[in-house]
Amino acid sequence: MPAKSKELKNVVLEYLKRHNTMTLATAHDNVPWAAAVFYANDGFTLYFISNPSICLHCHNIAHNHRVAITINKDYAFRSQSDWRKVKGIQIEGIAKMLTAEEEISQAVTIYTSKYPFTSAYLKSMFSLPREKLEEEVMSLARRIALVPPVAISMLKRSLNKTLDLMGQRERWEWHLLSQVASHFTEEGEQLRRQLETAHKAGTLKGFYKWRDARFRST
Repeated sequence: MPAKSKELKNVVLEYLKRHNTMTLATAHDNVPWAAAVFYANDGFTLYFISNPSICLHCHNIAHNHRVAITINKDYAFRSQSDWRKVKGIQIEGIAKMLTAEEEISQAVTIYTSKYPFTSAYLKSMFSLPREKLEEEVMSLARRIALVPPVAISMLKRSLNKTLDLMGQRERWEWHLLSQVASHFTEEGEQLRRQLETAHKAGTLKGFYKWRDARFRST
């Protein structure tokens, strides 16, 4: 490998190592989509974790494996000269969902090496053979059963008290009141009808005009 190419490769790999998120661009039926995801890399192979059941980029990849990626930090734009400071990496490649146990195990090892706090979660999801799932769950349940009930009770009370101090109960109360006001009052019903009409018409200007009219001085 030429010296300059080797040097560029090392620069790119170091940049990948020092950053955590990438913007993943996918497309299906000529409709593009971009999503920011955390990644971990092994050389120029990048791994990310997403739910294929709900994530649009996973749906797109299932139909079109070609993707593009950008990785960069967020720059402040305070003067005309700042645009020269922008640096990043642009990559195009092929993406696929891992299905082989060996590939998944390798990916989990690489991902948890970069983000150690994900280790317990990912290993419980991907590293446990299905036939051992019930055995593992029962083993965990038996360990939990060894915790003194008073300790669990104290922990629960502590968490609930912390949430109370953060205003959790008040938020629940006001959320319930707002739901009641919007669903079970004449004004709430009228508001929903106006919003539905505006939505069908394709504009919200009429809705905002109707909503704000009562607050204008006559």
